[in-house]
Amino acid sequence: MALFQFPPDGRPPRHSSTSSGSIRSATAGSPDIPPTLFEPDHRLIPEPDPPAEASRGAAIGGSPAERAQYVLDLTIYTDGFMQALASIETTMARASELSAPGGTIVIGEGGTGKTFILRRMLRRYPARQSKLKSFFPVAAIQLTEKPTTEDVKAAILKSLGHAGPLKLLTSSERAEDVMRALTQCRTHALLIDEAHHLQPTRGTRKNADRLAGPVGDYLKSLYDRAKIGFVFLGKPSLAELFDLDGQLSSRWPGHITLAQYACDERWCMTLDVLDESLPMAETAGLAKVPLAEKIHKITHGNFRRLKYFLSEAVRQAAIDGAVRLEEKHLRTAYYLQGLPVPNPFGEHMP
Repeated sequence: MALFQFPPDGRPPRHSSTSSGSIRSATAGSPDIPPTLFEPDHRLIPEPDPPAEASRGAAIGGSPAERAQYVLDLTIYTDGFMQALASIETTMARASELSAPGGTIVIGEGGTGKTFILRRMLRRYPARQSKLKSFFPVAAIQLTEKPTTEDVKAAILKSLGHAGPLKLLTSSERAEDVMRALTQCRTHALLIDEAHHLQPTRGTRKNADRLAGPVGDYLKSLYDRAKIGFVFLGKPSLAELFDLDGQLSSRWPGHITLAQYACDERWCMTLDVLDESLPMAETAGLAKVPLAEKIHKITHGNFRRLKYFLSEAVRQAAIDGAVRLEEKHLRTAYYLQGLPVPNPFGEHMP
């Protein structure tokens, strides 16, 4: 995956690649024992990121579709994104050492990077297999609208590679299956996407500490028993739920907000770094006015929209054999994405 990031001082680097540190776990037994045929390596050592510049150089020689996909896979390291990753990894390290590792909620509108964080953690800490055992450092589930406790149990088991039961189980039996699976897989964190669905849309909720309904009650119980980190990712209504339910906020006090960018200096810095990270031989000056303002107007500072738009523009430039993005490629990308008229980059002539 191609990477670029802002360093702590906020100044964008010039094609910098990131280095991966190691978080070593103090799980049962010595964490530094090498893996064997029967025991997978269960140390919390993240998969290293490939060098950004080398990845970009390889992508420049790819097909139009490959270069477009490269743009979609770019990691945009905003302040909130970096804090979320650090918080999750700290929670994972605490899970092997403390009885109450804690956790956090990650709040943001669609397209601000919540699901991207989840997928990145799964790539950074992939499952490892041996002949007899499995190690799943991270389990990830997605809540559906009006979830039930049995839905959540089944989703956790599925995320850990467990097939469906051959016989009907009681709710208590299935709960024990989940506990055994988390223990056997040495899971350190459970990531829950679309967590705003925790808030029931019907029924009475008189107890201020039970506003998340039966699913919330089950997750509290699971956390207290499993002693692993929990991370909830959802829309802003999730923050309101945690603010009102003391049982939730006391267990998982972290609160990180992923916001869309305003059209300001920070936005221009982001476009400047993105410009250098695109799989094009030369930069296009995306951060210059009025181009930066036009791009913000059509994306509203939303990173998903931004990557979709630039991905198509890069594809058009690659088809055209261009060395840099030109305004005609942005114009065509706007048109092909079905965005409303008038086209801010000029009238498109099919």
